[in-house]
Amino acid sequence: LPNRRYFMSQLDRALRELHARRRQRLGIILIEIDRFTLINDTLGHTAGDDLLLQAAQRFAGVLEATEHLLARWGEDQCVALLYDVDPAAELRTLAAALHAARQEPFALRRHRVRIATRIGFTCIERGLRRPEEAVREADVALTVARRQPGTATVEYTPDLGGAAASLVNLEADLHLALERGEFALLFQPIFDLGAGRVAGVEALLRWRHPLEGILTPQRFLSIAEEAGTIVPITRWVIQQVCRLIGDWRSSLPRDADFFVSVNLSAAALRDPGLWDYVRRVLEAARVPPGYLKFELAERGLIENVSGARTVLAAFRNMGIELMLDDFGTGYSSLSYLQLLPFDYVKIDRPFANRAGSERANNAITAAVLQMTSSLGLRAVAEVVETEAAARSLAQLGCHLAQGFYFSAPLEAADALQLLRRSPTPATIVAAAPAAAEAPRAVSVADETQILEETPTMVLPETPTVVLEAMIDPEG
Repeated sequence: LPNRRYFMSQLDRALRELHARRRQRLGIILIEIDRFTLINDTLGHTAGDDLLLQAAQRFAGVLEATEHLLARWGEDQCVALLYDVDPAAELRTLAAALHAARQEPFALRRHRVRIATRIGFTCIERGLRRPEEAVREADVALTVARRQPGTATVEYTPDLGGAAASLVNLEADLHLALERGEFALLFQPIFDLGAGRVAGVEALLRWRHPLEGILTPQRFLSIAEEAGTIVPITRWVIQQVCRLIGDWRSSLPRDADFFVSVNLSAAALRDPGLWDYVRRVLEAARVPPGYLKFELAERGLIENVSGARTVLAAFRNMGIELMLDDFGTGYSSLSYLQLLPFDYVKIDRPFANRAGSERANNAITAAVLQMTSSLGLRAVAEVVETEAAARSLAQLGCHLAQGFYFSAPLEAADALQLLRRSPTPATIVAAAPAAAEAPRAVSVADETQILEETPTMVLPETPTVVLEAMIDPEG
């Protein structure tokens, strides 16, 4: 592949030709292979180079009908310069075709690997511009695609410059947010449907940004991971939660039984001192480990299953129970329930909130509940927003549930008052007969795809593109 220097020299020439009206317009497409470093770390850098070469060959096949130059831009990126393209509509079509070109698995030694891609592109019609400015437009579009969940392709528009600047500003502000005391915690109750009480709460991080207002983790967590601030933020959350548990224990009756769950990102698990830090914070707050639980999302675990297993086993041996979060919204691979020491599975429960067959919705939920029960796990239903969903869950025998039907996220003082009263909605009390018998035969589809008897690897991607493979963490 031509390198970056050659690409820039050809782009400079093309921009001059465009200015002299010897060309109509130019297109720049910047293609990034998502999670490329995972290939290098697991299969080696030679395999990573081979993957990029194979991908480039496919990309060249997509572009062969168009006058173009394809080059390697970075370790995990290719860039294409397109000459005399039709208006941006053609670029959008080509971007979609480039995404489609990587859908078939790539053969790397004895492995077959599926990849995800993100694309940023720009269309240049007039005006003499420096090559760096032209490429920057595609890079800004790619940055927005990288930072926005659910977005795989972004076309550059002038307003994206402001969006990219906002992201840069957020990253800079993150380094000062802890020092300025801008982070805060809210707590959403988790109800025990069988006992009719509040079993615990989930701690939810919020950033009270002085200009942007209240920001949820979806706005800044990925930035924190890239900026290297996720570790101090995670430690701050754990410290605040442990201190709060200690305060609540002194305010509640001695026999009060509750927990507070904290979300851990995949990047936080790579903190080598996390386990020892948690142990020291619990000891300083005089809090037994059983009052603290950790939640981990499926998508984050894909990156490093074997490494996560070591850290999570240490927490589990300490007495901290673990929850697999968002089961049913992502990959939902049963292998995580077998390989990692989880105690709870948090399942997305939008079924009764949506239009559709209630019988089918209940059948899906019953199957998931039976599966978790057979594995010795407790189920926590999330996103419970209607009375119908709450009634259905109680009848199906779900242990725990949370959502706006029960309570919105609360300030710490309000959550403590709720733990004191521990009320349960009357509908749950009335609708909690013995759990309905689960179907005897349940077929649970695992979204992990095994490809022709060869070890496979999962590389996560945006929700708009399906990715279905995993490398065996046992090797």
